[in-house]
Amino acid sequence: MYVYEAGLMDGISSTEFAPNASLTRAEVVTVLYRLADEPQVQTNAPFTDVSDGSYYAKAVAWAYGSGIAEGVTKERFAPNASATREQMVVFFARFAHLSGKTVEATGDLRNYTDAGSVSPYATE
Repeated sequence: MYVYEAGLMDGISSTEFAPNASLTRAEVVTVLYRLADEPQVQTNAPFTDVSDGSYYAKAVAWAYGSGIAEGVTKERFAPNASATREQMVVFFARFAHLSGKTVEATGDLRNYTDAGSVSPYATE
């Protein structure tokens, strides 16, 4: 109820919220954009798969322009792909840093059996 009432998230319809559904990359950056009070966006993002009229176009442009999110390639953002845990962690950490929070890497990934699967950009 908090995220709905705060305007951070909408339901997937007027009668369904889908709490167990995966979040897409577009949805994650849209939530962060709303959390940042939807700042003015100066330019469009350079991604061919983000159309100007989409609900997430400004959020993707803001996230890209502020360094919170990059594309999966230089040309593609993959807005409808499910956000991976490592992508969300990186988005959250970059958002926290942008918001003036101290973000320090203090954990040790070696305790996780899948630590070798973490992408280099997300390790810290």
